[in-house]
Amino acid sequence: EGYMAGVHDAIKGSVLGGLLPGAEAVANKAEFGALMGAMDQYMEVRKFEPKNWRAVGDDVLFNVDWTFVWKETGETVDTSALVRKVLRSGLICEKYHMLDGALIERLTGKAAPHSQAPVERVQALLAEYAAGRPEGYMAGVADDIKTDVLGGLLPGAVGESKEAQI
Repeated sequence: EGYMAGVHDAIKGSVLGGLLPGAEAVANKAEFGALMGAMDQYMEVRKFEPKNWRAVGDDVLFNVDWTFVWKETGETVDTSALVRKVLRSGLICEKYHMLDGALIERLTGKAAPHSQAPVERVQALLAEYAAGRPEGYMAGVADDIKTDVLGGLLPGAVGESKEAQI
């Protein structure tokens, strides 16, 4: 009840999309509440440990070390989730608890619901940088990029242009 009081009526997101029915396209507080209430039909959570907290504006980012039993198979799963929550007026209005697509496919036998194309693009750009070709990476950066790359540690790490990052 206390948690749900902090959830916006028009919350949207993906909370374990691909594992739980309808979880990939939450569109309001009622759907979110129903999803949370049904979660224990599919999994028994044994560990849920949030860590690595960071906020950029109203975006809150963190990881969760998670252990759960997938009830359909009885398998105990140890994994990490990527989590993003967006606040508006102090209420959670977007929520994403994302697991690796390969894990979702292994547990359900179905493809993960969200496209991997953006992930593959970023991986390709990072490969350029790692191969000593920063220009290959920068070719994939928008001119009006907003950044916070180790803000507080590196001078100029927070910016709003590609020029500031070069």
